[in-house]
Amino acid sequence: MHLAWRDWRDHSFEVYYKRSTDYGGSWGEDKRLSGDIANGSYDPCIAADSGIVHVVWWDTRATPYEIYYKNSTDEGVTWGDDIRLTNDTTGSYNTTVVARGAAVHVMWEALYNTSYVMYKFSTDGGATWSTDTALTVTPDYWSVSPCAAMDGNDVHLIWTDFRDSEYGEIYYKRKQAAGAGLEQKHQPQASSHKLRTTVVRSLPAGTTVFDAMGRRVVSPKSGVYFVRAVSGRPSAASCYRVVIQR
Repeated sequence: MHLAWRDWRDHSFEVYYKRSTDYGGSWGEDKRLSGDIANGSYDPCIAADSGIVHVVWWDTRATPYEIYYKNSTDEGVTWGDDIRLTNDTTGSYNTTVVARGAAVHVMWEALYNTSYVMYKFSTDGGATWSTDTALTVTPDYWSVSPCAAMDGNDVHLIWTDFRDSEYGEIYYKRKQAAGAGLEQKHQPQASSHKLRTTVVRSLPAGTTVFDAMGRRVVSPKSGVYFVRAVSGRPSAASCYRVVIQR
């Protein structure tokens, strides 16, 4: 069993690790994985398979925050160097990681004026990595708190998305074995919050309109749509459902 956590003992938040080789009956010594105590290291996420242990976290040694990774190829006895996984201009944080064999998948939030869920993977145990891929494509809404799991070689991802409600709904994607990307099979949870519904014949110029799948609609016809009258994070005053009758 492998455990990673954020610890303040160095008077800076750093990533620590320990392991158990007897199903949690006893535990080995604490090891600090993040090396630069002049900067903070936050919210580690850990995965292990086939003798390789993978840890990711977000780190303040780069401004803005970036995602770092390191691994152990001997079940946590020794550890390799830190590898910086992200390099953008807005900040990267809130990571999740899953692994199976030599395949490692990392997802995180990136703040490009709003929060996107980003993804990259390695097929050689973390030695080399793919380019970054945006998994959410609704720039006017936040997509936050990704969490992933693997079943066989399939990757499953859930996150909180604000395209439908100011309170957020749960969305889902999966990447099937040998697939290059993650296909979206999102199904928002039922929410106790009900958006206001308005029946109209036309909409004011400049109104942003989305269909039920969260896709922007340029020329809406008769039907049910979701409307945001202003930019920024959704609010009860700006997000509502409309029925267009022409």
